[in-house]
Amino acid sequence: GVPRGETQSTLKSIAVVPTFTTMSIDSKKLLEEDLQSPIPERFSVFEDVIIDIRQQGVEIDLPEEQGRVWLYSIESKDALSVQLFFKNFLLPDGAELFIYNQDLSIVGGAFTSHNNNKKNQLMIANLADKHLTVEYFEPYGVDFEGFVELGSIGLAYKEFLGELSFEDNFGYLNINIPEGEAWQNEKHSVCKISFRRNETGYICSG
Repeated sequence: GVPRGETQSTLKSIAVVPTFTTMSIDSKKLLEEDLQSPIPERFSVFEDVIIDIRQQGVEIDLPEEQGRVWLYSIESKDALSVQLFFKNFLLPDGAELFIYNQDLSIVGGAFTSHNNNKKNQLMIANLADKHLTVEYFEPYGVDFEGFVELGSIGLAYKEFLGELSFEDNFGYLNINIPEGEAWQNEKHSVCKISFRRNETGYICSG
């Protein structure tokens, strides 16, 4: 789908969108900690928040689209990328959630009722920008009002899409070296995964 911030002149003209500025992170200190007490591929830290997009975002009526939209921005001065965790996520049919940066070169979504799940939660993958807009659209006359509440924000101090080290702390070798030559077919089934444990984000393969 396409965010309405791309197509609606009404949204483009909005001068003030509520913005949450994340905590500062000391990347140098975190990297030094990794050297002194190696933690396998730690790459981010999480900040807990309570941000209800419908309650705290700016609401804009879009009668030509038979619905309304809410906008809210997340800004980080230090993070290399940002990850959003919606601890309450339940959308009615026809509703759409987008996450995008200012020039729309990075867009996540649309997330819809198809993304509803038993836990009523949604984790958005890392988006490599310091300023993100959350856009939630809901049609008129839905069966229930959607739940779109942010519970935490991941702040990366390492490049999520960067290269992993050739050899990690447990002695496992990267596939793209001579020792991995016999495993070139199998490597295509490997993907990069991020996961959270307590207040820390990690990278691993799966």
